[in-house]
Amino acid sequence: MKKLAYAAVAALLIAAPVRADVVDYAELFGGASMSPDLGWGSGSYEMDTGFNLGASLGWNVAPNISVEAEFYYDQSDYSCCAPNNLESFSMMANGFYNFPTTMSVRPYVGAGIGYMQLTYDSPPDYQLSDWVFAYQGIAGLDIPADGNLDFILEYRYRGSNDAEDGGLTFEYESHALSAGIRINL
Repeated sequence: MKKLAYAAVAALLIAAPVRADVVDYAELFGGASMSPDLGWGSGSYEMDTGFNLGASLGWNVAPNISVEAEFYYDQSDYSCCAPNNLESFSMMANGFYNFPTTMSVRPYVGAGIGYMQLTYDSPPDYQLSDWVFAYQGIAGLDIPADGNLDFILEYRYRGSNDAEDGGLTFEYESHALSAGIRINL
């Protein structure tokens, strides 16, 4: 839950009024995370569908190119012998290419790199946590709504280096579908 609090604080900071001459857009989004099986040591455990929340600030650096700073949280559970969950909290730098189109829906693709804190939690008192290098690929649609407001729909593949704690390692990757809003400043 601590990471959920971090994500909420990051979202509030990003959603706070910012000067348009400093930032071109702000985004808030969330959705479902489908994590493939959790690789743990020599075993593999099936993950349940989880959720994700994110926020970002972006800059348009060219007519079809933008960059952004993103904060992202997701959590997925699985049932093995006891209720367990895997959480990630990441800070990423993303780059996007926005396809020029005459339609009102604007497709885009992007990629990002950064750091992610992975936390495996098995109550009541077993927790492993590690900060690792992370990467992602993004494909989405920007749908203009009204004035400075756009709706966004995104697919995101996320992965990381293996996390390690106490000699144990676990692998992380996920597929996420998100919807949100973009406020063009």
